[in-house]
Amino acid sequence: ADLAAVRTLSGHTAGVWCVSVLSGGRVVSGTGRPTGGKVRVAELKVWDTATGNCLQTLYGHSGRIFCVVALPGNRIVSGADDCVRPDTLKVWDLAEGRCVQTLEGHRPRSGRWPPPKGNITCMCLLPDGRLITGAADATIKVWGVFATDDAADDASYSSASHLSDPFAEDDDSSDSPEDDDVGFPLRCRRTLRGRPVDEGGINCVACLADGRIVS
Repeated sequence: ADLAAVRTLSGHTAGVWCVSVLSGGRVVSGTGRPTGGKVRVAELKVWDTATGNCLQTLYGHSGRIFCVVALPGNRIVSGADDCVRPDTLKVWDLAEGRCVQTLEGHRPRSGRWPPPKGNITCMCLLPDGRLITGAADATIKVWGVFATDDAADDASYSSASHLSDPFAEDDDSSDSPEDDDVGFPLRCRRTLRGRPVDEGGINCVACLADGRIVS
């Protein structure tokens, strides 16, 4: 049978860069556009696909939102090319309609000036719940999602991903929780580098069922 559009969701005022399916017949979309070449307008919208209504709009990023995925607990995480601070990941609690954690870590790694941005361009979730992000800084980062025992996490993820020391802490990543209790705060556990940033950044990443990553 031929595919046909059954509903169009309208409400964004800028280009839509990403969409992700949520539970309960909802989807979330991310947008952003330059305004005057400097300031960017960015927003996330959660939609009811049955009615086409926008359920909520989330503001916080200052650049194009390139990627968004669902997390457990009615939360989402988004990545952008923020222009007024380092490029960030933001964790949102949809029940409360607010950002509960902001993370920085992807950044330029080049001798050129001005250096290329660390735009966060893609992300996915591993089967065990770890978040994988890729960016224009030519790195892939592995973020711990669940606040569980570190030793147990290390053993299980090392076996699944075949990485040595997969949870080595990155000293170039930081997080800034907006809430003292974010439920399962993300932390950068590992940074993967395989090419010079001058050869191009990471534009897509996918998580395989056996815990491997392809980019």
